[in-house]
Amino acid sequence: MATFNHITDNQLRTIEAKIHPFVYRANQFLGYMKANKLIMPIPKGTTKFDTTIWEEMPPGQITRGFSDLPQSVAKLTTNTNIIMDLGIKIKIPKNFADAWKNNKIIPSATDMLADVIFNQTEALRNQVDQFICQGDNMRDPLAGDELAGVGQFTGLFNGFTNLGAGNGKDNNTSASGDYISDFASRSIALKTAGFENQSYTIMSNLTVLEAAQATNNLFTTNTITTEWDAVMAREDVFKWIASVNAENSSNENQILVLAPRTPKGAPNFRLLQGYNFDIIPLYNGGLGPDVQFEVVVFWSGAMEEIRATSVQRSGSVTV
Repeated sequence: MATFNHITDNQLRTIEAKIHPFVYRANQFLGYMKANKLIMPIPKGTTKFDTTIWEEMPPGQITRGFSDLPQSVAKLTTNTNIIMDLGIKIKIPKNFADAWKNNKIIPSATDMLADVIFNQTEALRNQVDQFICQGDNMRDPLAGDELAGVGQFTGLFNGFTNLGAGNGKDNNTSASGDYISDFASRSIALKTAGFENQSYTIMSNLTVLEAAQATNNLFTTNTITTEWDAVMAREDVFKWIASVNAENSSNENQILVLAPRTPKGAPNFRLLQGYNFDIIPLYNGGLGPDVQFEVVVFWSGAMEEIRATSVQRSGSVTV
């Protein structure tokens, strides 16, 4: 009978090549970062990463001539980003591997190794999506993470600029007209911060999206429609991304509007990424001391906040 003896590097690289496009299609926030070219690769194994950018310069002044012109000195500033490591160790008992090989308990037409890694990576990729939103205050807390919830890492929904939601900016969107007013306030804040002439993206958790589409949030123009329809009909709205991964560890409701780039095209925030769901074999692909094959799936990165006013996010919202 056949036996499974070794995990090869070629096998793992083939699985990685299948995982990567799937991850960015299946996860909305990872997909958004990739589609907008907001992912910056950094060296693998990095524990912190420094980026240097130009400081904003003051405007000119009205003067009587060259001699009265104010001076503006170009300055650089450095962002230091602590990198988060996130991973899982997968163990496959030798007897299960042999059973798959011999078509006893698992259909041999499937790829055992790919199936196991894909299934285990499901939770990992969702945690990365949550990390983009909430940093280490994510919906699925990291087991054993000594930094969980302390704010060492922040994301789109708990960093940047806090602006109250709703018509009264009181983080209450239960009344008719609240979502229209909310988008108006956030888009004006973005325009005031210098991010004009853009189509803005709205992000929220699913509860907020449902409330905006519900009948108790009707907005009246010439016809009666949901507030979601009215918001999405605006020319300055690009899309509304909603996911359960936007919730924090307290399952709070939140909404934000963001501008990913400056008018000159520079990124306002980035996902720094080292390990990219890398699959690493242990024991050189052979059996470990407990007669199991072992691989590690590993991701590392950080959300870099370059311009705080580019994301106008709410606090905890009552819908």
